[in-house]
Amino acid sequence: MFSRIAQSYKTPSSYAQFRSGKFKKKMLYGFLIYCGLEFYSRADINTDLKFKGIMNEDNIAAIKNCKSLRQGKYFPTSYLPNNFLMAVYGAKFDPAPYVPYEREYIKTKDGGQLGLDWVPVQSKFSNDEERRILIIFHGLTGGSDCNYIKQGALIAQNYGFRTVCVNMRGYNSKLSSPQMTDFTKNDDILEIIQSIQAKYPKANLYGLGISMGANYMLKMAGELKEKCLLKSMVSVSNPWDLVKCNEEMNKWYKKIYNYNIAANFKRNLKQNLELFENKEKELGVDLKKALETNDTFEFHDAFTTKLCGYNDVLKMYEQSSCKDVVQNITVPTLCIQSNNDPICVQDCVPTDKFSKNPNLLLVQTQKGSHIDYFTTYKCHRWFYQPALEFLNYQDSRLKEEKETSSKQ
Repeated sequence: MFSRIAQSYKTPSSYAQFRSGKFKKKMLYGFLIYCGLEFYSRADINTDLKFKGIMNEDNIAAIKNCKSLRQGKYFPTSYLPNNFLMAVYGAKFDPAPYVPYEREYIKTKDGGQLGLDWVPVQSKFSNDEERRILIIFHGLTGGSDCNYIKQGALIAQNYGFRTVCVNMRGYNSKLSSPQMTDFTKNDDILEIIQSIQAKYPKANLYGLGISMGANYMLKMAGELKEKCLLKSMVSVSNPWDLVKCNEEMNKWYKKIYNYNIAANFKRNLKQNLELFENKEKELGVDLKKALETNDTFEFHDAFTTKLCGYNDVLKMYEQSSCKDVVQNITVPTLCIQSNNDPICVQDCVPTDKFSKNPNLLLVQTQKGSHIDYFTTYKCHRWFYQPALEFLNYQDSRLKEEKETSSKQ
């Protein structure tokens, strides 16, 4: 063994350093520390998943048929023991894999455009018109170019989904009109889903929403009720109540999250600044204030509310929240939330709604931060496992029902 290792060292002195007792002790201590951290993480009683909802036959069957839910455990990465470290790693160090996207633009009725990035179906799966489709809706910090979206796209591809990653107006694409996505209305998300359905009318459509994308998706489904075109959904790190989330981000020890989100808003605005510079007075926006502020509330007050026709930021937040309509959702929906989410805190989750709607299933983890949920020393995002297992199960259930009905 050591002879093979020695060949990888260019000089005898470097190999001697490897063989030295001092170096071996450091390796041993490092290994013991790692084992201790791993043991501490796995011994934590709060690794248990907590389920909330009406435990009917459908929800129980979903848990039994999803391995990661059935196991009832989520083991956080041991060297990322708190929500801040997870957030820092997710934002600054987590690599973004290469995804061979195929871009498509949807022209909206008001002259805007939305970017859809399609992921090619793997050759081992049939590329037919009935191939199930997963639509991934991103959060406020970026579109299909984000690391967590790209990771999800590849995992969904491995599960056999025809995957499409949505880019809302101004995210990872240029604006074609001076209008951002209005999250108080369902116009944009409906045009996306209807366009995909028209392209693949025989395919089952599924939704995976992350952060604000989850809120937007569930709000649409709750307001449409039986008319929802998605067969099943998964919500991850949903903010639920944007007014409460705003209160959380204004706390002094959470200003860094507020600053980061505002920075992303400003980045998107700068990429499309020429559309607004000549229409500043006409639109009523204050570009100087929007570009100088480091606060999301102030940015929305100077810019977003004016485009969406609101005079009150809190009113816009209230109208954009999904918490008051989720009890009307009519399709199987899995919601994954972390109890140490620094933005979407436990008080934001409308837990009472889960006891009133048999289509909802809430899974809470003690750790996971916001959209991170890292596990193993390689820092894989755990939430994609239950999310894809759940959607995979729901799709197989629909196929069985279709086959049974065709035989009758």
